[in-house]
Amino acid sequence: MTTNVRETKAGRWIRWLYAALLIVIGLSLGAGGVALITAGGSLYYLITGIVVTMSGVLILRRNCRGVWLYGAMLVATMAWSLWEVRFEIWGLVPRLASGLSPRLEPRAFLRHSIANDA
Repeated sequence: MTTNVRETKAGRWIRWLYAALLIVIGLSLGAGGVALITAGGSLYYLITGIVVTMSGVLILRRNCRGVWLYGAMLVATMAWSLWEVRFEIWGLVPRLASGLSPRLEPRAFLRHSIANDA
């Protein structure tokens, strides 16, 4: 779903920087996930790392599916957090705060870069 909308120079830079940030975060999560799996831990971080990296690549290519994939990952993160610690507030804070803080809503950044045609 590549768009034919003309992109401004500022919009292109914002899209590239945001996509690069997502790719770096995704690769970091994936590497940490591999380490966690070898220690007998959860698959969540590896899967999330792959999804965030894919989202960054799709956004870099101006593909709207990257934004939707990223949103699906956020919903899955919330569901996983609730499943793991139930509604214990101090257990949810690090899972949701650290998971959501670097992941600002992509549509706010990509409004001028990716047309809303998904």
